[in-house]
Amino acid sequence: MSSRLALLAMPGEKLTALPVDELARLLLRDLALDKPPLNLDNWVRSIRRQHRKDPAAMGAVSEAVAWLRHHMYVVDDLRYSASDGWVIISRQGRAWLRGIDLDA
Repeated sequence: MSSRLALLAMPGEKLTALPVDELARLLLRDLALDKPPLNLDNWVRSIRRQHRKDPAAMGAVSEAVAWLRHHMYVVDDLRYSASDGWVIISRQGRAWLRGIDLDA
């Protein structure tokens, strides 16, 4: 099962039970399945469709996205409008997905 299908099929209770960094990694893997250019707003719509009636699950997703941005694993794609949801997975984010710590 692909990451996207696994994420969409995951019950809200399981999403909210995951530590924020684990959920963030799942979200980043899922986002990486999309072809560039990546639009975070469009990507979130697919998750929102599945979990829109579960405020706790959507809150957990919001926290995980904020965590990804805070750690600069997802950054604005300045080739496009930074205010319209266009993002790239940073070098640090790609390394994190491969299990490499660039800060070590």
